[in-house]
Amino acid sequence: MNQTIDAKPAENKKPKKWLWAGIVIALLNPIFSGLILGSLYLTEPDLKKYGKIILALAVVWGAIVFLSLNKLYPNPLPGVI
Repeated sequence: MNQTIDAKPAENKKPKKWLWAGIVIALLNPIFSGLILGSLYLTEPDLKKYGKIILALAVVWGAIVFLSLNKLYPNPLPGVI
């Protein structure tokens, strides 16, 4: 009845879950949600690395979306601007 139990520390999978949630939010709405969520992650000690990833992704994705929409619709409101 003597059983040995491996004393491996349990991996904390919550930060990975929050990383993927942040990436999805940054891709869906990069300007507001991605920047806010990335900034929020930077305030948490365990999530700083993920905050940098999400902020960078939000800025790059936001720039790509903005530039591509600007090329597709150079002047969406003629006469107004």
